[in-house]
Amino acid sequence: MRIWKLSHGRKDFTNSERRTYRERSVVTIYRTTRKGQGAAFRSEMSYGDFFYLTHGNDVQLFGQISSVLKHPRAEWVEREYVTIRNLQRQSGHFTGSPKWWAPNANTTCVRVPDDELKQFEKEILFPFFRLRLHDLEQLPSALVQQEELEGRGSVNEGKYEEALKRLVQHQALETVRNRKLVSDAKSAFKREHGRLFCDVCDFDFSARYGKHGTDYIEAHHLVPMSQLSAGTLLTIKDLAMVCANCHRMLHRTTPWISVTRLRTLLQPR
Repeated sequence: MRIWKLSHGRKDFTNSERRTYRERSVVTIYRTTRKGQGAAFRSEMSYGDFFYLTHGNDVQLFGQISSVLKHPRAEWVEREYVTIRNLQRQSGHFTGSPKWWAPNANTTCVRVPDDELKQFEKEILFPFFRLRLHDLEQLPSALVQQEELEGRGSVNEGKYEEALKRLVQHQALETVRNRKLVSDAKSAFKREHGRLFCDVCDFDFSARYGKHGTDYIEAHHLVPMSQLSAGTLLTIKDLAMVCANCHRMLHRTTPWISVTRLRTLLQPR
C-alpha cells in the first residue's frame, strides 16, 4: 500500500485556484519542486496510490490517484483523482508530530514510509477521515460492478447510494452512476408534470420524435459527481431533467453553471 501527502500550499495557490482544482478532481505540483518532490510526483506516484490533500496545515480530503501524469512537459504537472472521503471533522488543522509527511511539514509531495503507516493511521487517517488501513486494503474488492448496482433501490427513506467506484479495464477508475436513482427521478418528474421535457429549454423528445422519443430525457446531477464521496446519499431532487444539448451546456465550463442560470442564457428563436 502506498500513501502520499500532497499539498496545495497557501503560498502557491489562491483560494479560487484551490477550489477549481477540487472541482476538477486534480492535484498538481511544480515539476521541479525541490528535494526530488516534483520528480516523485512525476515518476514514482502511480495509478491506484492513495493520498491525502492538505492546504498548508489544513487537511482536506483522502483520495486515490486515477490517471497517468497529465501535461508531462508543462511547468505544472497534474494527476486526476477520485475522492474516497472528505474531511470528517469540523477542523482540518493538524497539531500532531512534525513528520516529513505530516501537514505541518514544509513539504509538497512525500510518500509515507511503510514502517510509519500505522502512525499515519493513528494521526491522520482515522482522526480526520474515520478510516483504517484495513479499510483501504478492502477497498478494491468493495468496488462495485455496474450490474451489482443495478439492483440497488431506494435506501434510507428515499435516498440512494451514489458515486460508488468500480475498477474498469486499463486500470482506470470511473464513477458508477446509480441508475435506480435516475429512473426514479424521471418517474417522479413525469408523475408531477405528465410528461418528460427539458427543465431548461422545454424540449420534449416525444413531441419532436413521436414514439421513438417517448420517455427519453437525460438526468443532470446538480452537484458534480467528482465532488461526491463514495456512498453519498442523494435524493431525486438532486437531479434535473435536461435534453442532450442543455446537458452539454451545463457541463461546458468549470465550475458548472446552474440550471437556472442556463435558462437566462436562452436566446429567442
